[in-house]
Amino acid sequence: MKRLCDWFNRHRDGMLDPEQQRQFESHMAVCEECRTRSFLLNSLVRVIKEQELPVLAGRPEQVAAHAYEKCGSWDVLLLFWLRPARAWSGLALLVILFSFLWILPSAQQSSANSEYEVLMMESDPSNPGGNTPTTLTDDKLERWLEQGGNIQ
Repeated sequence: MKRLCDWFNRHRDGMLDPEQQRQFESHMAVCEECRTRSFLLNSLVRVIKEQELPVLAGRPEQVAAHAYEKCGSWDVLLLFWLRPARAWSGLALLVILFSFLWILPSAQQSSANSEYEVLMMESDPSNPGGNTPTTLTDDKLERWLEQGGNIQ
């Protein structure tokens, strides 16, 4: 009968039709949980009504105005700075990653160029020591390829 227990708040607010009201009242006769909830709520309402609380003029507006003020205590300020820590650390990791990826292609390109120069030095018969790099123009490179690696 959990479905009828869900009607408790609607019963207290008077939102049940007469048939549902009758069903819920017969349910309360057998349901200990609903009877306990009703007893506690009725007791709370009675205690609140018996208390004489002074009503201050403008008190709701004053409470509403102070609700959104920032507290200057050290723990609130610490939490204020710690909350975005995850976002800052994620941003720092992204910057590191992108800078690494930006530097990496230029390092690979220079190593490919240096490998090309080493191969060119080793294949040049006029350079037996292979110490000085030779720069070939497109015409020389084409001629070198046509001659099978011999430059004259």
